[in-house]
Amino acid sequence: MENLTFKEAVDRITQQDKRYAPEAYYFVSAGLEHTSNTLRKGARGLARHVNGRELSEGLCNYALDEYGPMAYYTLKHWGITRTEDFGEIVFALVEIGMFGKTDDDKREDFDNLFDLYETLGRIYEVPPDPPPSARRRRP
Repeated sequence: MENLTFKEAVDRITQQDKRYAPEAYYFVSAGLEHTSNTLRKGARGLARHVNGRELSEGLCNYALDEYGPMAYYTLKHWGITRTEDFGEIVFALVEIGMFGKTDDDKREDFDNLFDLYETLGRIYEVPPDPPPSARRRRP
């Protein structure tokens, strides 16, 4: 396997798969580190594996910390609308050698875990899409 930088890996992935913006991959990488560090604090500093549910929940917490009321829209703008999208991004990074996995890890670990809008948007009573009257009109 080639020795790629993270940027090179993301560039290669997004050239082949246009579903997600490059920012989505950077977000998942930073969110994985955030989640690992958070879980490590609870485990007396011991490194441990993060499963699909833990990572999905951690990514939502990270999004809320970073983007507040705009968390849902930010992820949606990058192409992330379901927990399955987290899994697709994680496994694209696994396949290119940026992330590791155990034999038990699979994409399906991220399937339909919870509704991202309910988790990220409703907390701030943000509508799933702005009403037509609230959209900016160009003169």
